[in-house]
Amino acid sequence: MAVNCEYGAFDNAHHILPQTKFDKRIDAESPRPGEQVFEKLSAGLYLGEIFRLILVDLADRDLVFRKENTTKLREAYAIDTGFLSHIEDDESPKFKSTRELFKDTLTLTPTDVEIEFSRRIAELITVRGARLCACGVAAICTMEGITEGNVAADGGVANKHPKFKRRWARALGEILDWREEEGSIRITSAEDGSGTGCAIIAAMEIERRG
Repeated sequence: MAVNCEYGAFDNAHHILPQTKFDKRIDAESPRPGEQVFEKLSAGLYLGEIFRLILVDLADRDLVFRKENTTKLREAYAIDTGFLSHIEDDESPKFKSTRELFKDTLTLTPTDVEIEFSRRIAELITVRGARLCACGVAAICTMEGITEGNVAADGGVANKHPKFKRRWARALGEILDWREEEGSIRITSAEDGSGTGCAIIAAMEIERRG
C-alpha cells in the first residue's frame, strides 16, 4: 500500500501545534494565511526564513550585529535552508566558510559569539522541523497500524541537509519506541515525489485492469 501523506495542511485550525511569534508572522505574511500550517513549520522553504526572523528580532534589540548594516538581513527570504545546512556542516578552521557566507549573502561580519549562536539556532530550527516530520509519519503509522515500510521524503531540506533525515529517523524511533538502527520504517529519498507517485499509481491501475 502506498500512502501520499500530504500532511502540510495539518492543524490549519491552530488547535494542536505550538507556534512561535516567528511562525505566526510567516503564516500571516504568506500568500495563504491560515493554510499549510504544518508545512510552514517544517518545510525547507520556510526554515531559512524562521532563522532570518530570529536574527532580525535580536538585531532590533541590539543583541547581535551591533553597528552593522542589516539591510540585507531584513529582506524577506534572503536566507534559504541551504544557508542553515552550510553553517551546521561547516568544519573549516574558525568557521571561515560560515563567515564568508554571512559576508557574501548578508554583508555581515559576525563575531565568534554570533557565529556560535547562529549555529545553535540553525540546529534548533532543523531539529524541530525533523521532529515535526517524524510526528506526521508516526501519526499515520499509528492510526493505520503500519509497522514496517519506507517513507520516501521529497524536498530540499530532507535530501540536501546533511543531518535532517538522520534526526527525522531518530525522532521517529523515539515516538514508535525503537532504536534508529533497528527501525522497520526507513526514511529514504525521493525526487519529484508527486510526479513519481502519480506515475506509480497509474501503472498499478493499468496492471490491475490487465
